[in-house]
Amino acid sequence: MRTAVRLMTVFYPTVGKPPVTGVIKDLTLQSTPTASGSSWKAILLMENSGLMLYRPVGDISVVDASGALIETVKVPSFPVLPKRQQRIVVPISKSLAPGSYTLQANVEVAGEIQKASVVVTASAPAMAPPQ
Repeated sequence: MRTAVRLMTVFYPTVGKPPVTGVIKDLTLQSTPTASGSSWKAILLMENSGLMLYRPVGDISVVDASGALIETVKVPSFPVLPKRQQRIVVPISKSLAPGSYTLQANVEVAGEIQKASVVVTASAPAMAPPQ
């Protein structure tokens, strides 16, 4: 048996003090069929129009139609590179029944809190593909 390991180091050089310019572009809910129903993910799309990378810090909350908090999940710290849009997948551990929900994102970018809120619909789970 042979094992190969590759180690990589990434450097992000910064010249001067470019401003961090990040915004939330989109927030959606996505389901993936599983054998026991569906697993849910919040998809956060962050845009970096500047020349400096940043790592967003924050959370996404799932609220049902009556206003009850279902779950709050931390946004993983992932670099948003300059002049790019970064899709950040945030798994929702709670099962969502079919209905209307509100996703609320609070994300800090360079000391400024970015907020987004969107009403989404969770539909009945589709059948999982045969394995």
